[in-house]
Order: sequence, then structure tokens, then C-alpha cells
Amino acid sequence: MKRTAYKISKIQKRKPAVPEPRAVLLSGFFDTIEHSRKCFQLTMENGEIIKGRIDEGTIALEQLRKFWGQPVTIKGILHFKASGKPGFLEAQVINPRQAGDELFDAIRASQSAPQILAKIKAESSGRNAGAEIWDRWPGEESIDQLLDALKSSETANSWRDTF
Repeated sequence: MKRTAYKISKIQKRKPAVPEPRAVLLSGFFDTIEHSRKCFQLTMENGEIIKGRIDEGTIALEQLRKFWGQPVTIKGILHFKASGKPGFLEAQVINPRQAGDELFDAIRASQSAPQILAKIKAESSGRNAGAEIWDRWPGEESIDQLLDALKSSETANSWRDTF
């Protein structure tokens, strides 16, 4: 009984550190199909192996056969281990890999709200946007400021259109 209570308390301490499952798009090679368990293995470009399971409500079990050994892109829910590493992928859609899918060759680290706020704060480098606009009204700019802004906008648009 005491041992079970210890395990439960240990799990409760680690639970907040486990990332929440999230929707992902991942590309890799579709390997190792286990039809009886509806499982597969996805080998990513960097060699990382992710175990997965299909959602039979959206993917037919027989569909796995045509993807075996092929490059694919999978849409699904990625569940994580207590260490924060990928645990398993719950696949909802599997498609052959297409041009442009190389964006999904790696798992992007998710960030929590405090991490995002800290990044924004660091990037602002002490700039106080509120102080810049406080007590100012639209239209207080001089005509020269408006023309300069318009010219820089036109330059940016013409530069963008060249690519």
C-alpha cells in the first residue's frame, strides 16, 4: 500500500511536466506494420523512430499495405512520454509524401504560454510600445512622415514582387 502511494505521488509530480498531446503533421518512411494491433512505425529523416497506431474510424487497415516502405506524411495526434519525448502517434490521415512536405521532417518543439511571453519580452529589447502611442492621436503625423512611410511601403512592396 505504501509503495503504491509513493508511485502515485511520483506520477502526480511528473504529470505537469508532460507535454499535452497535440495535432501534428509528420513526414517520414512508413515502416513495420503490425496488422493485428493496428500499429506502425514512422522513421523520420533524422533517424528518429516514432511508433504509431491508426484510427480505424478514419483509416482503413488495408490502406496500410500500400504505404509500407514508402515516404508518407501523417496527420494525427502526437502523445508524449514523461521525459517530453514523443511517445506514440495516433494517425488520422496518411498520404503519400508530396513536394513541400519536407517541412514536416522534424517534430517542432511546442512552447508554453510563459515561454512565448518570455520570448516576446526578450525580442522587444526594452521597447515600450504603450509609451510610444500614449497621448497621441491618429493624424498627428506630419505630411513628410506620411510620405516617408508611403515610400518605404512602396519600396517594400516592389521588393516583395521581384521574388
